[in-house]
Amino acid sequence: MALAAADLITLEAAIALMLGDNIGTCITAQLASIGTHPTARRTAWAHTIHNIVGVVLALALLKWFTPMILSLSPSTEGLEVGSSAYQAALQRQVANSHTVFNILDALLFLIFNNWFAALLERWIPDPRRRTVEEAAHIDRRLLKTPPAAAGATLQELARMARICRNLVDRSTDAVLRPNEVDTAPLWAEDDVIDQLQDSITEYLIALMEEDLPDYISGQVPAMLHVANDLERVGDHCKNLLELAEQRAADDMPWSEAADESVREMAGLVDEMLENAARSLSGETDSLPQRILELEQKVDRLTELNRKKHLERSRQGECLMLPGLLYLDTLMNYEKIGDHVRNIARALEGGLIEAGARLPYAEDAEEL
Repeated sequence: MALAAADLITLEAAIALMLGDNIGTCITAQLASIGTHPTARRTAWAHTIHNIVGVVLALALLKWFTPMILSLSPSTEGLEVGSSAYQAALQRQVANSHTVFNILDALLFLIFNNWFAALLERWIPDPRRRTVEEAAHIDRRLLKTPPAAAGATLQELARMARICRNLVDRSTDAVLRPNEVDTAPLWAEDDVIDQLQDSITEYLIALMEEDLPDYISGQVPAMLHVANDLERVGDHCKNLLELAEQRAADDMPWSEAADESVREMAGLVDEMLENAARSLSGETDSLPQRILELEQKVDRLTELNRKKHLERSRQGECLMLPGLLYLDTLMNYEKIGDHVRNIARALEGGLIEAGARLPYAEDAEEL
């Protein structure tokens, strides 16, 4: 821009320099990706390929690209060479060329984004083949950048919530179809949740050893509590699996009304966990309130189903032992709802803003 304003180079030469600069900045990303995780290397190469392809296309279309920039920018026609107006017009032309190039380049790659990502994943595979129990987002190299570390922790908590949601769904299936569902793989899923809690806890403890801003240090205990609550969700799923295995071992039948009430309770808890995962991912601020409303509905439904069961028992429609298992099942769903409610309270306290600025959650201790 300075060279063009001094009338030392033409607009076409300035555009060529701008295009070269875009390729030159790729070396920064390539150097930063050395020795990092495959995802980081893929990102660096995505940046490099994105810029190179865009530059090649811009050069191929330069005779149309330049007139387009001139049509979008102030004209130098009639202006005295070297005047402030002349220099400002030339600088605006160069600046617009950079802006338009990047916008068009981004739009082009957005069209092929999924295909481009799949290509990079095949080109740069992950030799470690990360298993589900490994933390996917937290990285100790982020600890020196507390806002990034806090944001990564939230993403890991969101992933943990999604795993919990899947386990609740499959445990419900085992309770309702005890003679058809193999529970052995589900016990292993709870071990995954336990491992993730250990990883997140260790990471947050390491983060606390850094020099943290108040708005982050005030939220670390809340994030620890969220991890603990999700781990407790997994524990209640283990209880459901035990109940399913007991039903299968003793061949305990349930009434259709009991099955329907379990499905209804499981559906509410499933929606709560879905909203918790979305909130932890930063999708919207309105979901925590929805979780609290659903938790109240779970409590009311638990009490209503208990009363209905007692009425069926008085009428001789339910046997004693299957009825006790049914009541235990309802209690576990209620407890799962309580733990997800705790997460919603943390989110209402501002936990969702970890990636940018974490205001102190005054009610974190209530968790």
